[in-house]
Amino acid sequence: MKKALPVLIFLLVASIQLEAAESRPASGEISTPPPEEAIQKIREGYQKHDYRKVSRYCKDLPSGRIPFYIQMICAESHAAAGETEAAIRLLQSLLREDPPGLDRLKAQYDLANLYFMQGRYAESRKVFEQVLETATEREEWVRKARQKIVQLRQKEGKSKDQITLQLLEVEERIEKGIDLYATKGVLKEILSRTERRQPQQNEQAKELLERLKDKESSLVTSELANVHRLYREEKKLAQARELLQKLLLAHPDMEERPHVEALLEEVEHEEEADQLDLAKKGKKRR
Repeated sequence: MKKALPVLIFLLVASIQLEAAESRPASGEISTPPPEEAIQKIREGYQKHDYRKVSRYCKDLPSGRIPFYIQMICAESHAAAGETEAAIRLLQSLLREDPPGLDRLKAQYDLANLYFMQGRYAESRKVFEQVLETATEREEWVRKARQKIVQLRQKEGKSKDQITLQLLEVEERIEKGIDLYATKGVLKEILSRTERRQPQQNEQAKELLERLKDKESSLVTSELANVHRLYREEKKLAQARELLQKLLLAHPDMEERPHVEALLEEVEHEEEADQLDLAKKGKKRR
């Protein structure tokens, strides 16, 4: 028994050390932040309209531990970042669980819209009709759902070809200037699918992509004019900085990106200089 005691102690110590080693993250491994910290990052990113970053944060959250309003933010951010399938899965899950406080009509409407954008028109119409059935006391949702169902019927009446229907939706979004970055991704996907077998639709997609680029350039030029007014004339540096940051988020691959980044750096530098001047003046008064 005396001889076995040291062996037992050794095995116990080794077991404790092994458990401690397994509980530590491997070298270079980034540990997942606690849900509260991640949720705070999601709120901050959403307020700054940094949807791609929010989308990444949302993917790291553990399932089943997220407040429903954060899940709605995640769904919206996924959609804005071009992660349509992730947004659809999240909305489907929310509607199945139906947590207390969920704005079910909004979730249904958003899901139907995503189906619509993907060319899944039968599924889209089904959900829009569910909105009509349950939105009797909310006229705004009834009106919106009816408009979408009319659009669906018009598009389906023109052609049963899903790509043609997608191109019609893309054309409408370009005209309205809605979600141009995500729309660009849809067009590129259509171009890859139609390159060999559907030359007519491939050419149409190319033309729409050029129109989208022109629309994006026009919007960016207009916003840059607002930035110059705020920065050069009115000296509203914070507003100019926020507008430049939104431009970079909304149009990450725009041709004007180098100019926008340089201008943002200039504005931030001037903001820092102003803050230093204020600090110096404060010291002198003391």
